[in-house]
Amino acid sequence: MGGVELYDKLCGGGNKEDDQEKMRKLAQDTITSRGTFDIKIYTDSSVQGGTMNGGAACVSIYQDRELVSRSAAGSLCSSFEEDLEAMREAAVRLVVAENPGDTLILTD
Repeated sequence: MGGVELYDKLCGGGNKEDDQEKMRKLAQDTITSRGTFDIKIYTDSSVQGGTMNGGAACVSIYQDRELVSRSAAGSLCSSFEEDLEAMREAAVRLVVAENPGDTLILTD
């Protein structure tokens, strides 16, 4: 397997109060600034009030294919558990990929 780089911050900052277009631009700038990668993996999760109705998602792009997975945590959960689930799915994608090469994982 090639190198794995993990980033949890956007280049140029940004926060949840920023408008969607600004966040999209910051995200694209961040991805571009990291270079060329064989696999790009995006993870995210959401939990209502930090403790309820959570879910996680992982999107991987590898050899012009996009694979999306989602999981629901149920009625009682935590933000930490859902972030962990999304990252677990990212790790599984790397294990399953044949000769994945350089990998970029983007998460919040």
